Amino acid sequence: SRACSNLSVVEYSRGEYTKATQYLLESLGISRKLNDEITIAAVLGNLGNISSIQGDLEEAENYYLQAMEIHKKLDAWREIASVEDNLGGLARRRKEFETSFQHHMQSYLIRVQIGDKIGQLYCVLNMSVLALEIGNLEQGKNLSTEAINMARELGIKNIEGRAIKN
Repeated sequence: SRACSNLSVVEYSRGEYTKATQYLLESLGISRKLNDEITIAAVLGNLGNISSIQGDLEEAENYYLQAMEIHKKLDAWREIASVEDNLGGLARRRKEFETSFQHHMQSYLIRVQIGDKIGQLYCVLNMSVLALEIGNLEQGKNLSTEAINMARELGIKNIEGRAIKN
């Protein structure tokens, strides 16, 4: 299973999504036989990422929701927050801005609870972009300022630059 997952990473990095998907599906089959839920959830998330890149948002959402179900069962909060971000990205691409904002906010709240400051920063940055995209300039400005302050506090220059650009 791990070898298949590793090969999928190589193919993914080459942009060979069909091959990466084949390796992931093979890994998924092996992981299911072994009842390795952690790997199953990770593979489902990676399949969701590939589906998203290929523009199949419905399939991506299906994979993400399956992964979310397993992560919740395992109390894997960091992974739950990541899936929330992924679902927020899908909603944004569908122009479902309120749903997108809700997913990013849910991710943010989880990340606050688990102390993931870098994850919080990315959530705030995503929410600032959403606010600006729907024309809520005041909220976008406030969130961008918050992201700048967080990035400075964490010493993350490239994110600080992105937030300033917003």
